[in-house]
Amino acid sequence: AQAARSATYALNSIEADAAAYARDGSGDRAAIYQSVLRAMVAANRTAFGVLLLVNDRSELEPVAGYGIEPESVDDVAPEFVEAIVEERRIRSVVDTQRDHRFASSQIRSSGVRSVMGAPIFGNGDRIMGIVLTGLHAPHSFSSAEEYRLAALTDKASSILEAMTAVEEREVALQTAERRQVWLERVISAMPEAVLMID
Repeated sequence: AQAARSATYALNSIEADAAAYARDGSGDRAAIYQSVLRAMVAANRTAFGVLLLVNDRSELEPVAGYGIEPESVDDVAPEFVEAIVEERRIRSVVDTQRDHRFASSQIRSSGVRSVMGAPIFGNGDRIMGIVLTGLHAPHSFSSAEEYRLAALTDKASSILEAMTAVEEREVALQTAERRQVWLERVISAMPEAVLMID
């Protein structure tokens, strides 16, 4: 219970950082990702974690790691991640040593034995990311641990959505500024207008 309260408190403070990021674009996006992941790892007292988010090519890519630093989804058992995406629910593995999907993953090679993964849902019930957490010992995750991770992914979703909204606003602003510059160049290149009045 204490770990869940601490993680909720941590996510509330991260939400404040994300709100500041949303207001004026200040803050380090990677640090916010890392803090979100650490809060989820701490809540279930696990030893490792990976936060994967959907990029602009609609592919999952790691944006934060705790205990391992994957460079792509291929480093973290893509078949397991695909199962989470397809089934749209929390999945877990009691022992990665006995699961072929982890044979060449950084998860197994770093000594992680049990893994729990959860989808992070965004607007329109679309999957915007996946979080993986785990332990260095075989472990059957309880329904309470699954519930705690699901609750934290809901909280993380609002944080990540706010950050995405900031990016979209920035892109729209940059597009508008480019169009304004183009229009000013067109107007300055035009000969003076001649007005004809009847």
